[in-house]
Amino acid sequence: VAAGEAGRQGDVEAMESALVQVRGTSAEPQLTYMTAQRLFELGGSENFERARGLASGALTEFGDHPLRPSFEELVAAIDSYKVAPAQNESLANIPGSLGF
Repeated sequence: VAAGEAGRQGDVEAMESALVQVRGTSAEPQLTYMTAQRLFELGGSENFERARGLASGALTEFGDHPLRPSFEELVAAIDSYKVAPAQNESLANIPGSLGF
């Protein structure tokens, strides 16, 4: 499991490295969203903070981009998890739940 987690985290590091290369291009908003979404999927407070930073920064930087609603949804999802983590974590204890 640890090797798989490291591989997924490595994907994020590669995406963040690519973000530097696409800075200022039309690819930047899409790659920013993909990176933030991946961090969110990985979970954990550090990844949530990094994902939120990318998404909220994108709302400022790419305010009129067609991905705006996606960035807004991602920020809202992260914020809702942060508001009620005990409720979300308690789902993992329900038999047959998805455990997220």
